[in-house]
Amino acid sequence: MNKLQRLKVAGTAAVLTFALSACASSGGAPSTPSNSSSEEQQTPESAVDHEQLLNLNDRLSSSLGAAYVQGWIENDELHVATSDQSKAQEIEEAGAVAEVVDFSSQQLRDAIGEIMSWQSKQEPEIANAIHGYSISAKDGGLILRVDSKHLDQVRQMLEQEQPAGDVQLTFTPSSGIASPAAG
Repeated sequence: MNKLQRLKVAGTAAVLTFALSACASSGGAPSTPSNSSSEEQQTPESAVDHEQLLNLNDRLSSSLGAAYVQGWIENDELHVATSDQSKAQEIEEAGAVAEVVDFSSQQLRDAIGEIMSWQSKQEPEIANAIHGYSISAKDGGLILRVDSKHLDQVRQMLEQEQPAGDVQLTFTPSSGIASPAAG
């Protein structure tokens, strides 16, 4: 397999990882980072109907359209991120906590595209070190899962070259390239 083919495979894997991370669970809510803090964990005796919150998230996602960035459950409340301040009241009237963020979903997806373009121009060792991308409106940007052997180098290069512009990048160690069967 030549270098171009390897880069295409790596890029396809990254796109699949991103697409899978952005997909909804069977209940329809976007995935959330697995490194949630203890204050976000739900208690078993919670009286909150999480299915109802997931349905509310689906409704808000539809009604907000491009203004919807991401939703997540924290402290038994649905939080919905929007980059459009005028949508905050609609979110709150629906029963969710409005979070106004700097970047739209499209801007965050475009930032991923810019990083992927940057990635395709790197030597294979660096190009293959980024294993996945996730949108995290809660954290203000993107989460990149990077091979731990190259995490500091990739972080330094991306901070210096800034292909994602002002979008905040959070780096987490990756145990390997995700596959559709990976959790």
